[in-house]
Amino acid sequence: NLVLSVLLITLGGFAYWYEYKRAPSQNNSESTRLLKFDSKSDFESFRIVDAEKQFDLEVQCTQNCKLGELTSKWQIKKPIDFPADASNISSFLTNVAMATVVQKLNPEQNTEEKLKEFGLDGAKRESRRIEIRLKNQATPITVYLGDSAAIDDNLYVLVRGVASADAVYLVPGYLKTSLQRALTFWRSKRLFEFAASQVEKLSILPQEANDEAFYAA
Repeated sequence: NLVLSVLLITLGGFAYWYEYKRAPSQNNSESTRLLKFDSKSDFESFRIVDAEKQFDLEVQCTQNCKLGELTSKWQIKKPIDFPADASNISSFLTNVAMATVVQKLNPEQNTEEKLKEFGLDGAKRESRRIEIRLKNQATPITVYLGDSAAIDDNLYVLVRGVASADAVYLVPGYLKTSLQRALTFWRSKRLFEFAASQVEKLSILPQEANDEAFYAA
């Protein structure tokens, strides 16, 4: 048992050392957000791709498209044309934007060979990505999801389409959750698409045609 305990401690120490050897540049004194969205960010659409699960979701904003806007409306365009769940969309965009950067790698290290170490090379990174389009920006912001880190359940991501081009970050692993959601999470569950304040009168009809209808204002 003593030998096994020493072996586990040694392996754990090696994993910790190797993880930080792979990503030597860090600034833990500053907690920064992955994306700098705010209440003025005007969204146009977003897309989530997970080739391994054959999942390709595209959602477009149709009304009040600012971050956190309670009256926003979204429409799924792919794989079906269907109203989207605005509340879940808002939570998703907020989670992506507010993801805390645990670590940022030096830009000069982000060669294709180096990116391969993080599961972010070539076709592999294209197979798992989140694309976000803003109305005032021609180039989409793309977050490529790479491998999980060996410690702390963190995740390597590559961000393109922002000022710090081709930046690789280590972020909390919960960002992977967006790729694991089924289509039912994204579509609207409402029977009717109108606000309660728009209702003037509710009529409940009886089962028997001869019975008097009951009206509630």
